Amino acid sequence: MKSCYRHDRASLDSIQAVPTDDKSAVETLHRMKELMAVWDALPSVPGTTDPFAVRGITRLTFGTLAEDLDANISANTRESTLLGNEEAKLRVFNSQVEDFITAALIQGRAQYPAGTPERSFIEAVPTDPSTQKPAQAEITRAESPVEGTVQLEFDAAHATSFQVWRKAPGEAQFALVGDSIRPGSFSAIGLAAGNYEYQVVGVNSRGEGPASATASVSVAAVAVAA
Repeated sequence: MKSCYRHDRASLDSIQAVPTDDKSAVETLHRMKELMAVWDALPSVPGTTDPFAVRGITRLTFGTLAEDLDANISANTRESTLLGNEEAKLRVFNSQVEDFITAALIQGRAQYPAGTPERSFIEAVPTDPSTQKPAQAEITRAESPVEGTVQLEFDAAHATSFQVWRKAPGEAQFALVGDSIRPGSFSAIGLAAGNYEYQVVGVNSRGEGPASATASVSVAAVAVAA
């Protein structure tokens, strides 16, 4: 595109303004939407009457690809939320099973003296958990790559999923805004301008780990087309 319109200063400037450093699916979708807006305004390819296309990809087919990516991002968000809900149910069930086993061991030891065959079976039951609760989560990336967006990356030892908590500008408390499976990442788009604070909590079948240190992200307002 840059090569075709290299002598059209206005078109070239708009093409070069499209972001190219996307590092996540949300950022790629934003890049595609920016490119589509530029594409819609391009004149015919210089020296022809044809609209711009490359290797058979037209503006229409490119728009379809963007719609598919948008749908997949939404589906991934929904599935991550469902997974978080199922993990919460599993933690409740695991707690109930642990309570039952603890009570059964107490009753069994009371009924069978040490040295009896029955007591040896009881003592052979493992009581140390095979899984530890997650360690404190660490946010390794917290930035606003483009206006109105936030991108986070995080991790915690022993965590299988994560809760993402946010305190928006003007709010007094953190609120749960998302879930993520490991490796942990979170994206938000369409945010109002202001300073946002985030905390992340690691989760596994044993429960929740300590919240991460707070990460602050300054979000700029989305530019409004004239």
